[in-house]
Amino acid sequence: MNVFDKFLNSISYKFSKGYPDMNNEQDILIIESELRQLGVEAKIPQSTKNTNPDINNILQTLQKAGARADVLPQVEEILTNYSPEQLKIFTDNFRKYTVNDLDRIYDVFASDFFNIKAKEGEGRGEVMLLIGLKDSKAGGLKTKDITIDGKIYEVKELTGNEFRTGSDGSIAGTSYLKNLINFKTLLNKDIIDSLDLTEEEKKIIDRTIDYYTKYEPNNGSAGFLKDLKETCAVLKNKISTQKETPIRYISAGGKKIAVNDDDYNKLVPQAGSINIDLGDELQDTKIKINKLKRHPWIEDPNLVMEELRQKLDSFIKSVDYFILFNYPGSPKGKLLSSKETTEQFMVGRIVFASINAKLIKQ
Repeated sequence: MNVFDKFLNSISYKFSKGYPDMNNEQDILIIESELRQLGVEAKIPQSTKNTNPDINNILQTLQKAGARADVLPQVEEILTNYSPEQLKIFTDNFRKYTVNDLDRIYDVFASDFFNIKAKEGEGRGEVMLLIGLKDSKAGGLKTKDITIDGKIYEVKELTGNEFRTGSDGSIAGTSYLKNLINFKTLLNKDIIDSLDLTEEEKKIIDRTIDYYTKYEPNNGSAGFLKDLKETCAVLKNKISTQKETPIRYISAGGKKIAVNDDDYNKLVPQAGSINIDLGDELQDTKIKINKLKRHPWIEDPNLVMEELRQKLDSFIKSVDYFILFNYPGSPKGKLLSSKETTEQFMVGRIVFASINAKLIKQ
């Protein structure tokens, strides 16, 4: 959002339409006055756009339905360039349909209105649905995309049979992110060398380590998530049956020095001197293997995907219906209940800290 857009949004409440009408001399005077208070002298020419009252009624209806201030000028520009015949088709179909008429809404409005979106709060397809759906309201930033009669509709566009969950599907604060960060501190290539692994098992674990070394935890490809789960399964098989090594050590010269149990027990306050046998510097690998054995993902590798699935399900269940564009067989819009969406979509990958939901092959 540029500086002027932010400025207009900050004073949008001063305009009767909720946004400046460049055909309205009073609105232009308000803008010039606000700029003057900021020390900016400007003379804004009045627009020569069509001032058809039908268009103003349409814009006022959309404003009452919750369309954002930066969307309304985009709609107005399209409508004022319509021929009388085009405008009649628009008004005859304006907010007339139900969610069972998605194909019809798309056929009438998509060419001009599908790509309209707000800088925040309204994505592709949402404005078109607001124009076509009877009694619909824009959810904006506070709720979801569209509401009708108290029901919440989330609007998504599939790309590669996936849709982004946005901030609602963020992994921030999840057990998945906490466990991944902890896992990264424990597993390294020294541990791989200390285990009896097949070449294929080494390749899987190497790929996992290479990926999370290169990328931040906020990203996770489908291949990485698969390798991560398999890595945990391999480690569970290799180290969970090993007896955990008791570790006793003293700190000397900034190093941790291994001490056997008998000598460790001598280290109590007493008069005189004692003799103990010092072992080698304590191996970091041994410490990390012991901690890995107790890691939730090693105890149950299925948790890797289950923790992400819980977050995805929580997001899906927070709405009543999904309207999905580019859905296979229904590119103009597919209506799914939250239950149907849960059944048809799985965790695909993580992009910019948000889960992508992927359509399960039908």
